[in-house]
Amino acid sequence: MAEMIDPENWQAEAKRRQCEFYTTLGYKVVWRGVPAEMKLSLTLMVAEHIFHCSPAAENASLSDLGLSRTERGTVNIIANKVVKYFPNQNVHISLVLIVSKWKKHTVEELVLRVEGGGETKFIDKNYRVYPDWNSFLGANRILPGQICFPANGRYTLAPTGMETLVEFGFSPSSSQKNRILAKILLLAFLGMVISSALVIAYVFNHDDVLAIVGAVIGIPSYSYLIITGIFSSLDSLKYS
Repeated sequence: MAEMIDPENWQAEAKRRQCEFYTTLGYKVVWRGVPAEMKLSLTLMVAEHIFHCSPAAENASLSDLGLSRTERGTVNIIANKVVKYFPNQNVHISLVLIVSKWKKHTVEELVLRVEGGGETKFIDKNYRVYPDWNSFLGANRILPGQICFPANGRYTLAPTGMETLVEFGFSPSSSQKNRILAKILLLAFLGMVISSALVIAYVFNHDDVLAIVGAVIGIPSYSYLIITGIFSSLDSLKYS
């Protein structure tokens, strides 16, 4: 969800949204416990947190919540992740809101916080599981820009009791290094397209110059894309 917002008042607006999220969904951002091995109870709780739906009957199943097939799949994947990382443990689940500023837009994303057996893990929208809050912030896929989040990833009230404590930071993807890498990636994609076009032209014209230029542009472009893809896959496996 992206909305236009005045950049000068962004911090105040982001803080307001965090406080509104806390007061509106208070029962979903505080701890609730359920044994991980109780799969039905776990899936119902995950569905309630993510899609804001509650079972109407005491013995309701996931199919009774009116979720789409894709939404039920999402719930089951997350529930399986919880069972995998918290076997035979009583787990507590809560929601964390990330408010991100990207250029002139504000973007909101939800992260699931799971605690059990003295450990805390965070699950993002791509089902990646992070061992702690700093790992999530260090590897997040949020759009580049400033971000606002609850202190330490946990909602707690400020001493005044009127608002929740929040922190501000910058998405790792907004660093100068990552901006340069993003531009290199774009150039590599363009190089791949140009190289492919030259190869196609060579097939029809048999002009060696086209083949040579295509190779000069294509080899580094494809190599960079392949290497980037490998590292991206390894990164995904790290948090799978």
